[in-house]
Amino acid sequence: MMTNESKKADGRTGARKTIRFLPVAPLPENLPEGRLAIADMANAFGVTHRTLHFYEEKGLLRAARVGPMRVYGPEEIQQMAVVNTCRETGMPVAVIQELLDQLSAADSQDEADTIFRTAMTARKRELAAQQSTIR
Repeated sequence: MMTNESKKADGRTGARKTIRFLPVAPLPENLPEGRLAIADMANAFGVTHRTLHFYEEKGLLRAARVGPMRVYGPEEIQQMAVVNTCRETGMPVAVIQELLDQLSAADSQDEADTIFRTAMTARKRELAAQQSTIR
């Protein structure tokens, strides 16, 4: 059984190291400028509030608090774009968690981009294999 302390050390409670270098992932069109409230973030990415809460619980995303309200800054918005890109390919949450762990260890933008490209290429191969199996 995992205790709260071991969960924190394991990174499953939303406490994840800061990712200094995020790969470029497509942002939604008509994205409002500046920080976004949870409702604006959910609308921009076409997800529910519950999805954003879930991503926070799993350590995929982190929100700042302004009083009781969750707000997302430019870094969190770009991280959500990365997570959203992964989810759109059907990538499992556990794999995205591993990807974000790898990105948090990246020492340069080039390294972060390579990590992301490698993950997307691996996912593309998995999907091609599934498609082949279906045929």
